Amino acid sequence: SLTSSLPFTIAAQDGPLLPRFLLPFTAGYVNAHTLGLCVDHFEKSGRYQEACSLLKHILSQDVFTSHRGKLWERLALNLDQHLDRKEECLDAVTKALQDPHLRPHTRLTLLQRRQRVTRMAAVVGKRKRGSTTGVCPYEEEEEGGNTLVISEMPLHNAPEVFIQGKLCSSSSAALFVVSNQAMSGSHTITRVEGYASHHYATQDGWPCIVHGEGSVFTTLFGLLMWDIIFAPGIDDVFRSPFQGAPLDLFTSEFSMRRKELIEARLDWMRGAKVEELQSEVERIWNAHCGKACVGVNWELFATQDDTKVCLSVQSAHTN
Repeated sequence: SLTSSLPFTIAAQDGPLLPRFLLPFTAGYVNAHTLGLCVDHFEKSGRYQEACSLLKHILSQDVFTSHRGKLWERLALNLDQHLDRKEECLDAVTKALQDPHLRPHTRLTLLQRRQRVTRMAAVVGKRKRGSTTGVCPYEEEEEGGNTLVISEMPLHNAPEVFIQGKLCSSSSAALFVVSNQAMSGSHTITRVEGYASHHYATQDGWPCIVHGEGSVFTTLFGLLMWDIIFAPGIDDVFRSPFQGAPLDLFTSEFSMRRKELIEARLDWMRGAKVEELQSEVERIWNAHCGKACVGVNWELFATQDDTKVCLSVQSAHTN
């Protein structure tokens, strides 16, 4: 079989002695990544049984995988929706919640799937063991002395704004007609993002309109945390002068190895005035503009003054 022909070779010198963020440079990690590509092929071909077998094989070890949460999610999805094996899906979710490498957002996703499967099983009468009530994505539950889920996590819905617009009748796509009063009633055809930007600029008087999806937040994060992201004296995280981020940025080691720096920075930001935040962003911008940094888009804002406006708006909404 494929899993037996591609075994994991967990050598002591490659695995346990290396920090997790350096494991992608080992043969075992390349092996696991190759198996992950095979899972993609099986799923696209509708061969979900083989995909599940391969996912279980990859997850049977916890050394050479960096995105274990996504693998657990795919296994649960395949068992639930494609193979209709509700019991196996619930067993997989239970095992996943005991995985110490699982991130909080993945735990929440898996708990929500467990809740849906349990409720559906209760409705159709297929759930034969245990209770099917009282399962909440935010409950704290223990099994074998290990906390399986996150403590109570209040989730707040984002504010909603409803805008009505005129669709362009000559287009099959969702295009809107924008009236330009300053140009003798001329009209412009734009997508929904452009229409929303026009609304906020003309109706609400926002001084700076940026359509950048999540890049606004990642750019501001990169600017305000620049000195921590590129902090000197952290072993093995920069192996090349062309890196745009330390190797451990997207791992738990990043915060663990810079805990004091991060906590000090967050404490300063909580107590800082808007003018102080703007001054700090200006300092980083002038010193590093154009340099590669993961998440920072230097072309997102026309000038650094736009970042200051954005910070003042965010601060006003936060307060």
